[in-house]
Amino acid sequence: MRDTPHQTSAVTSSKTVARTDSTTVRVVQERLKELGYTEVGNPDGKMGKLTKTAILAFRNENDLPVSDIIDDGLLQALDGASLRNLPRNDAEPAAVRQAVPEVQSNFLTKVGAGTLAGTMATGSITDLASKAEGVRSFISPWKDMFGDIPSWPWLGCGALGRIDIHRSQIIVAAIQRQNLRDQQRH
Repeated sequence: MRDTPHQTSAVTSSKTVARTDSTTVRVVQERLKELGYTEVGNPDGKMGKLTKTAILAFRNENDLPVSDIIDDGLLQALDGASLRNLPRNDAEPAAVRQAVPEVQSNFLTKVGAGTLAGTMATGSITDLASKAEGVRSFISPWKDMFGDIPSWPWLGCGALGRIDIHRSQIIVAAIQRQNLRDQQRH
């Protein structure tokens, strides 16, 4: 069931009235974001998956009944709420990478992109350096050996390397999620 900005309210029980008008949803989204519930996404006035996730997190952390609706209880709690205290604010980057698979994957993406950029930069610098007289004698044999290769194989090698890094990231993330599930069971 998809909520639209044109809905004004819906009765979910005899006492709880859900508020789904776009103005109320936007105000709640903005307040959740101010409090540190960044999972709410960008405030857009739409009651989507991200908004519901942030509402559930807020309710859970503030001992409110578990529900993903906007009601009077949620609005009152938001008015008096203080900033979210997350342990990750003081966490070391290595600890976060270890605990959160998405961060590990993002880290590996940056390493892969840096490696690829370094390779391309080296090629450009090598080309510029080959124009300098003192370096020409050192670079000439390498340039002669690899100079006849068109650019598309080099780009292909870079792309294959990136695909391999991405595949490794997916495997690492899956293993870390499984380890996290195993830890939570024990």
